[in-house]
Amino acid sequence: MMILPRMAGVNVARLLHKCDVDNVEMETEVKEDNAASTKQNETALFGNLHSETNGNKPRVLFVSENLPMFELLVEAAKDGTAVVPVKYNSWTLDDLTENTLMRLGMPKNQFASIALMDHGKQGGFCLLKSVGEQDGMVNLKTIQANPGLQKFLKLLGQYVRNSESQDFRQDLSSRIDLLACDVAAGDGAKLVEYLEDVTQVNWAASTNPTGTTEGSDWVMETEKGLGAINNCYFDNEKLAKWNYQCGFCVQRASAGTRQPISVHSIPNWSDTQDLAAERWHQRVKGMTEDRWASRVCEWQPLGFRQRGRPSTQQQPRASSPAAPSGT
Repeated sequence: MMILPRMAGVNVARLLHKCDVDNVEMETEVKEDNAASTKQNETALFGNLHSETNGNKPRVLFVSENLPMFELLVEAAKDGTAVVPVKYNSWTLDDLTENTLMRLGMPKNQFASIALMDHGKQGGFCLLKSVGEQDGMVNLKTIQANPGLQKFLKLLGQYVRNSESQDFRQDLSSRIDLLACDVAAGDGAKLVEYLEDVTQVNWAASTNPTGTTEGSDWVMETEKGLGAINNCYFDNEKLAKWNYQCGFCVQRASAGTRQPISVHSIPNWSDTQDLAAERWHQRVKGMTEDRWASRVCEWQPLGFRQRGRPSTQQQPRASSPAAPSGT
């Protein structure tokens, strides 16, 4: 189709008439061309895949400092994933809301999915220490009793694309993912259902450990046919460096000791790594947020090594021959 340039002082309608071009037909062609262009742009943005785990779609990942080695997760996020690092221990709901708006802009249903990644257990998950129960987690009763928390969850729902399905609870292409261990197990299904009622968005959650360690996976069992969703948010090669689960595993009770506080364990762990991980974790948590982006990805964890440090003790020198005794 010929594109007419804009010309000052020229009556375009009269020009079209002189050229024997029907104005109505011209408008129809323009509308059809615009529709085709819009469809082409959507295909370029969201890809042309049937899989709902297409990693090229625009998505959001909330990553909590509460997770071990969370900086590896920030580094592993795909280019198309907007990352919101969460200061679990110090932020209030107002802080979380402010940082969400700062990093994502105003909600315009612009993302295919959102993931909240932190520790979890049956019927609960960590969001912020300031709104959690004694175990640090929010559950069904916590959310029902906290209007401010409900307001934040509704805000998240406004970032997710509007569902094109008659039942939004079955729409795998428009959802919020709970990347946390065991949340939907047992009575956790009631929590997931309530979250969907509050946000009017489909929520996906797991009934078993979530992570990269043996016995865990990235499948959200509440959603039949969805499959593993790690490809939605992460570069899998980089994600493999994060050898953990999204469930409480190790905390230092006192200097020189480690206490397991759940059945989820970390294989091939060493005291050397434990100390290095904690030092870096505390260093990052102490930074102002504007330094996170440039600092959290600079450090690489020590490679897994056998328990204990390599021996640095020097070998004893060979003794000199004894002087002959006098006769």
